[in-house]
Amino acid sequence: MNFPKRNPIPLLSAFLFHYICYVLMQTMALFSEFRRGPSLPDLILEQIPVNRSLDWINNTVWILGLLSFLVFMSLFRKPECINYLYLGGLISLMRGVFISLTGLGPPGGQDLNLIEPLLKNGVNIDILLNQWIPISIFWGSTENAFYLTQDLMFSGHTSSTFLLVLILKQRKIELVIAILFHVLTVVVLLLTHEHYSIDILAAYFVVYATYSFIEKRNLLAVHDSEFHL
Repeated sequence: MNFPKRNPIPLLSAFLFHYICYVLMQTMALFSEFRRGPSLPDLILEQIPVNRSLDWINNTVWILGLLSFLVFMSLFRKPECINYLYLGGLISLMRGVFISLTGLGPPGGQDLNLIEPLLKNGVNIDILLNQWIPISIFWGSTENAFYLTQDLMFSGHTSSTFLLVLILKQRKIELVIAILFHVLTVVVLLLTHEHYSIDILAAYFVVYATYSFIEKRNLLAVHDSEFHL
């Protein structure tokens, strides 16, 4: 059986764009740690007992879930995959800018012991590489997030999974799975106090506005080679 050959360049370009945006966002978040912000009260989190034993879901389950979607879409839903990668990259850049603009302390309060080496010695290449290539997350480690305590506004977990829901809205089965994955992600964020509730809510506005802006201008990919940024 002969399968039609497809040009891999558009998909690879989308992956590269997304990764570059991720690196820039992580770098902005890392340098923002030096401007310490206050921890603030949160009306919703105050009603929810914190459970940090679920942090592994925020890290390993979340990233493996996203990667599973990306692998599936890259094989069977290429236009959706290209759209997700480009839009996700743009949203990552916006998130980095948001984080850099205002220092906001973590919901659980300040624990400078966690980031004392960073504040004392500054950023070095090992720390940067650990943020840019977070392979430790695959075996349940939080080492890649060790120095990030103020990457809050807006929630990357919420935005990345909500974008999946929007991208897959025409695919019934995948949409249901994406919604369940998104709901699980948000619930765990609240249970672990990983984000302020405003971080989570803000993500919906940013992602939906970005998606709608691109969609209404017919810039989304319909075929494998399309995305008009």
